[in-house]
Amino acid sequence: MLIHFILLFVAIHFSQNDKAFFQSKELIGLELNRQEGESVILDDQGYDISILEYRDSSGLTYWYRRVLTPVCLTGECMLIDIGIYWDCTGGFFGLEVYGEHLTKTDHSIFSAKDYQHLMGILMNDWSVLREYELTNLVEEQEGDKVDGISGATKTEIAMETVKDAVYTTYTIWHLAHLGEKEQLIELTANRLNKSAMAILPLVHNENNKYRHFILELLSTQKLVSTPKSDSLVLQSLRAMEDPKIKKLAYNCLSKIELNEQTQKALIPIFSTASIQDKIQILSAFDRPIELNSELYNCFSNDLNMNNDWFLLKLKKVLERNRNF
Repeated sequence: MLIHFILLFVAIHFSQNDKAFFQSKELIGLELNRQEGESVILDDQGYDISILEYRDSSGLTYWYRRVLTPVCLTGECMLIDIGIYWDCTGGFFGLEVYGEHLTKTDHSIFSAKDYQHLMGILMNDWSVLREYELTNLVEEQEGDKVDGISGATKTEIAMETVKDAVYTTYTIWHLAHLGEKEQLIELTANRLNKSAMAILPLVHNENNKYRHFILELLSTQKLVSTPKSDSLVLQSLRAMEDPKIKKLAYNCLSKIELNEQTQKALIPIFSTASIQDKIQILSAFDRPIELNSELYNCFSNDLNMNNDWFLLKLKKVLERNRNF
């Protein structure tokens, strides 16, 4: 606990202008601007840790944490000074190393190939390292110390670690992956809910993962429905080339505002949809919503459909709006 508070104190005095001895390729040339204020999340031990927000030129958010931490088990310990970046979805994005290069058990510094291997490991959210405790990474051998000085790295995790740097790899991977993602998603959702315009960089980005992310937030009701998000849902219902985004969009239908404009936009979508998709659209109306006359007539055109389950859903929706 004492070490934790000492490191926390040191972290407060970090300079963001410190020289980076290593910077992952994703960060090279990326112009990031720090935003005002700090956010707080909890580490795996339940301690508060400071998270900074940066934005690129398009307005996309990246979360950042500076960490000075010992890497040790028994015997010799080494301090590593690193900066971890996540994108707004909570996924690991990039790494910087400050002070000096990461080193191995023989005190040699990481080579370019070692860093490349490390980044490949860090990019894997489901590394086998998730399943291991720090004390169970090497074959037990009398006199075990640190990072392979003693026992050999267990065969089943050897490919998931940098050679002769098993504890360093393990420590950084856990700092980047365990417990942070869900909390960072909450930070992003809070930011998006504070500003209706904040969604635009994600919607307009060519990487589909950001649209997936918005739809997932909507479907779990972590994101408040807005005209911008509702427009994305309607657009995604037609995403024939991306079944995942289309499925997410249908899951969102019951969460968005089914106003007059949205109902009109659903008419051509419903008219050409498969029967399975039509059932999903009708399911979104399993709540007190007044149909406009055009959508009501569009639904009514399928009263001759030869599918009992579909007709049951359809008639229930129409029954609520029999005044037409």
